[in-house]
Amino acid sequence: MSFPLRIAVCSNEEYSRRCIKGQIERYSQKKEITCHVEFFQNEMEFCKDELQLYTFDVIFLDIDATGMNGIKTAYTIRKRNQKIDIVFISSITDYAPEGYRLNAVRYILKDNLNRMLPECIHAILERQQRKGSKMSFKFIDGKRRITLNELLYIESNAHKLCFERKGETLYMYGKISELADKLALYDFVRTHQSFLVNLQYIDKIGRYSLALSNGMVLPVAKSRYRTVKECFLQYRD
Repeated sequence: MSFPLRIAVCSNEEYSRRCIKGQIERYSQKKEITCHVEFFQNEMEFCKDELQLYTFDVIFLDIDATGMNGIKTAYTIRKRNQKIDIVFISSITDYAPEGYRLNAVRYILKDNLNRMLPECIHAILERQQRKGSKMSFKFIDGKRRITLNELLYIESNAHKLCFERKGETLYMYGKISELADKLALYDFVRTHQSFLVNLQYIDKIGRYSLALSNGMVLPVAKSRYRTVKECFLQYRD
């Protein structure tokens, strides 16, 4: 993983800011890593500068003062930056379901800040490490090393594998079953005989299909539905 890890904290509450900063400093010293933390009064201040939406790796959003407006802002952030890790901080559980829809890393109650933050930061570092993972593949147009986090899904069609990336489609010959075990370590799940999907980009799962964050709908085999659902919930937990 490349460091420093860039963290934005959106909160006007001194207690929350102090807790988050203290826990990040203690954890980073223990793991001997560098974290750059920047504070904002609220998420609106954070969004004022368009570039900030792409500058940070992690954003802590205190939504007590803004409520649903804060959640709506989080949707705006997520639409523009799928890679940023979001952590919600609140004194109530009312908006927790929205946190799952936004693929938030955690939804932490303020009473549990000191207890929950170390585990949260550890989870973030693990996610960031997986995001930077790369793997080489022998595509039809030549061997290439790609960042796995950029892959939405892989589709098998007539002995050919289609790698769907943002803005690019790559092809190689092979069997999807040979990739399934390897990529399971990087948050990919076999949803169908012909599809291997990146859990990061799944927005919701129905019977028997799933919707990606870009609006695309892919099939989920009936025999795989329970496993896919469990993997999805564990990833969001």
